[in-house]
Amino acid sequence: MTHTQNPGFWITQGRGFQVKFANGWGISVQFGRGNYCANRDKRPPIGNDYLEHEQTLGETGCVDAEIAILTPAGELLDVPEWGDSVNGYVTPDQVAHYMHLISSIEKDGSLNITPELRPLLGLEEEDQE
Repeated sequence: MTHTQNPGFWITQGRGFQVKFANGWGISVQFGRGNYCANRDKRPPIGNDYLEHEQTLGETGCVDAEIAILTPAGELLDVPEWGDSVNGYVTPDQVAHYMHLISSIEKDGSLNITPELRPLLGLEEEDQE
C-alpha cells in the first residue's frame, strides 16, 4: 500500500479495499474474481466488459474475502500461520478480528502486542522485549 503515510481507506480496482491504521500497518480485503473467495471463479458473461463485471461483483458483494496484512513499508507480510501472505475465504467476523489485531501493533514497532497477535506473526514468548 503506497497511497499515503496517513491512515485511511482505499478502494482497490473495484475488487475490495485497503485500510491503513494509525500505527502504519494495514489490511487488504479483496473479494473479486480471482481472489480466494466465493467470487473466485465467476466469469463475465460473453461480451461484457471486464471492468464492468468486476464492479458488479464488488457491488453485489461476497460471503467471504481474501485478506493480507500490509507492513508499514506497504509490503505483504508472510504469515506463518497461513503459510502464505494471503488468507482466503475469511468471514466478515474474522476480518473484523484481524483488523483489531493489526491495529493493536505498537506504532514504534515494538513487540508489545496483544497475545492473540503473537502466533499470527510467528512470534514466540521469548521474542517479547
